[in-house]
Amino acid sequence: MTSKQLTKPERALTTTELLSFDDELKKFADLRDVLNNTYLGDNLDIGTLWSEKTLAHYRAIADQLPALRARWDGVNQRASADFIAREVAKLMTAFQNSGKDSDLFARLIADEVRAEQPTYYVLALAASAYRRNYRFLGISDLITEIKSARRKAAQVEDCIADVTEMQLTEQFNEIEAELPRMRKLIAERKRREKIGRDECEYGITINAAGEIVPDYPPDVADCEPHD
Repeated sequence: MTSKQLTKPERALTTTELLSFDDELKKFADLRDVLNNTYLGDNLDIGTLWSEKTLAHYRAIADQLPALRARWDGVNQRASADFIAREVAKLMTAFQNSGKDSDLFARLIADEVRAEQPTYYVLALAASAYRRNYRFLGISDLITEIKSARRKAAQVEDCIADVTEMQLTEQFNEIEAELPRMRKLIAERKRREKIGRDECEYGITINAAGEIVPDYPPDVADCEPHD
């Protein structure tokens, strides 16, 4: 799949191209979710969810935003009459409806689809979903799929349109700056948890410096799990 194929989709998009483009969109949507669920400050999510490796991985995805947005701008335009005719022809080929005048049926479908004014992306997505999930070709079911695809397109628009490359870079820089401090906090938490386990298991006390202090009988209450 090339950018040219998606920004000028005068021919019907293949299912492979559509799914590949959708995969890129999903990766970016996952990136947005991860960023939205990451909180700075004393929250340990940064230290547990992020590392240099994951940071580099998500930076690479974010670097694709300009190209992704350019391709989206291409397929998010109203589908041409020729594109609609090609998608309808693909549907007619996939579904052999007996007892119908195929030419007349194709014209009826094309007319109903044009009335919905779908974009290239919406129509290609709806047609692909229809071929995969239905056994017979029906106008009302196809319109339902078009409306469902339109809702998904709105989600895509929200995902890639309301963020800039600068905003993503700032978020990544904040996370990168917080990583060392969060790792120290996590290491300290694990050390304190280990101290608590050693006291309960061996009946010894280890002070904050990691030194063993004189033995004493462990207090059962102290060995119970704490919130």
